[in-house]
Amino acid sequence: MTNKANELLLAYADLTWDAYVELTTKLSSINRNNVDGELADLPQKYSYYSGLLSVAKKEVEKARLDLEQYMATTRQEEYNRRMASGQKATDKYLESYVMSQELYKEYNEALYMSNFKYNLLRDLVNALSIKKDALVQLSANSRAEAKIYN
Repeated sequence: MTNKANELLLAYADLTWDAYVELTTKLSSINRNNVDGELADLPQKYSYYSGLLSVAKKEVEKARLDLEQYMATTRQEEYNRRMASGQKATDKYLESYVMSQELYKEYNEALYMSNFKYNLLRDLVNALSIKKDALVQLSANSRAEAKIYN
């Protein structure tokens, strides 16, 4: 894996609200003295963060699958245990049982955190898209001003 790929994956692993605010400030700022350079660099940045967004989506799907699998397994185990002891196992009881387990909370929290990171990255990608629009407009304005003075 390349250095940049490792850097991006580490940034993803360490993505917190504070890191997001810092990244947003860094990625969305515009150097008005170098609009052409900013436009030239933007596709690469956009691609990096779009790729991380895909990584985050994969993590969300994995966390969702892990939670669903845990719920199904735990539900089935409790159903079998209750039936073996001659006790009734209603859907409502089984749902409450699964949701009361500490592991359910952990799996649900993992899903929540992966969704949180996914949403932060989605918003970063949106910010880069807005930056592109602003840069294109600034570039057009600059060309229009240059025509006036020629």
